[in-house]
Amino acid sequence: MGVDWIVENMTTAAANDPAKLQVNAGAEGDIVLSLPNPAGAGLVDIKVTQQVPVLMRLVSSVYLDGGYPEAALDWGRRMVASAPFEPGSYIHLSNVYTRLGRSADAEQVLAQGIDKLPRAAGILRQRSSLALRQGDLQQALTWAQRAVEMAPQEPVMQLSLANVQMQLGDFEAAQEIVNRVLGDQPTLPAALRVRSLISLRTAELEDALDAAVMAAKVAPEDVGMRVNLVNVHLQLGDADQARTVALEALNDHPTSAFLMRLLSIAYQRGADFEPALEWAGKALDAAPHEPVMYANLASIYLQFGDIDQAKAQLQAGISEHPGFVPLMRLLANAHQREGDIEGALSWALKAQDAAPADAGIRNLVAVLSKKAGKAA
Repeated sequence: MGVDWIVENMTTAAANDPAKLQVNAGAEGDIVLSLPNPAGAGLVDIKVTQQVPVLMRLVSSVYLDGGYPEAALDWGRRMVASAPFEPGSYIHLSNVYTRLGRSADAEQVLAQGIDKLPRAAGILRQRSSLALRQGDLQQALTWAQRAVEMAPQEPVMQLSLANVQMQLGDFEAAQEIVNRVLGDQPTLPAALRVRSLISLRTAELEDALDAAVMAAKVAPEDVGMRVNLVNVHLQLGDADQARTVALEALNDHPTSAFLMRLLSIAYQRGADFEPALEWAGKALDAAPHEPVMYANLASIYLQFGDIDQAKAQLQAGISEHPGFVPLMRLLANAHQREGDIEGALSWALKAQDAAPADAGIRNLVAVLSKKAGKAA
């Protein structure tokens, strides 16, 4: 039984019905798979005697998506041990930790990978992405620049750097990279996506929409491009079109938590709170590992005036993602809304400790300190 067949059928089985896929560790550390029988009905058991790293990654991913985090981590660690000189091993395991809200562990895994493979651009890019997720833009920039140094001809590395530069407000540098990439590959979806985001930030709204539409048209199978298009419509203030595009995209990508989140925002913009709450709840159920899902649901509760529910969601989110600054800031706002200035200041100070360079949080601390009669 060829490895290619196993990988193809394992992936198909996991996508169609994860319950039909059984993955076990044999007595000698091998992998035993039960997959749909290619010759007919029923399942066929396959013993994979060689620990092929790509199979380990698939096993880990299936367990993660199926709600078995420890098994996912176990197989991710096996992959690293089996292929310590393969960058993808460290990238996958760090992704698993990140999805589980364990960013410190993800950072440690990437540090191990960088120590072992200091020139692996993929690991460096992953480290930049983790720093960006943690809100450390300067670290994100440093790692993205190192990734480009290691692989200057790779568009994905260049676009990762452009994205960080955009986040830092260096739109000219980011646009220069995007233009260079598009000069070589005019319809590259990832480059069009970053171009649309830069254009949004620089108020070139027509160009933002054109680039987002083209990216989604070129790669309709890429849910990220559809998410970006919905987001652009929202940024342009067209909640109706955003809702239409999101619903169409969900027909093709029914499990996308980010589409669900944006759909909830579209309903929220139209003051249609019942479906807004429904879709925000679905988004959180689909991706509890994403802290923005807690923030999104809490913000809707806040707008709806249900401060207790908002605080409950924020506390739940912080317990899972203790370092995510937007959750702290929203919790400070929730306490402020109910007149608890001391509680609001406490959370604002925690947010400031986590993100001392954030001017908005510093201003919030100053305002709350004044209300509380304390020096900021």
